[in-house]
Amino acid sequence: GKRSEEQMEKMTKKIKKLEKETTMYRSRWESSNKALLEMAEEKTVRDKELEGLQVKIQRLEKLCRALQTERNDLNKKVLDLSIPVPLANLTETPALEGGAGEVPVATDSQPVTLDQQCPEGCVHPPTAEASESSEDCSETACENCLPAAQ
Repeated sequence: GKRSEEQMEKMTKKIKKLEKETTMYRSRWESSNKALLEMAEEKTVRDKELEGLQVKIQRLEKLCRALQTERNDLNKKVLDLSIPVPLANLTETPALEGGAGEVPVATDSQPVTLDQQCPEGCVHPPTAEASESSEDCSETACENCLPAAQ
């Protein structure tokens, strides 16, 4: 009778509810599985990129070491080849047309290096910063030459 009809309706409702939940969970699983597969694919691509970049880093490190070795060898050759030339009596040479002015010329006594000469005629050894940045010698000038060097 009546009671079995009620039970059938309850069971039908439960079955429909369970089917809906099953469909919902299946779609969630499918979207999660799809996302997982995409992430695995991305990881594979990134791993290949990483390998390529690591190879490039190794090549650059090897190149850097080779360039450092070459630089050190060339610096040593420059030091070996730099023969001190006496300097004591600097003589002035006329400025070349469009030239900057006085040029140190070696005579006897002190070695001439790549020092910078102030307009007053005194020579100041360049600091590492001054020679690298190709600034004038005002940073290394003596007190007498400082105003003239600027």
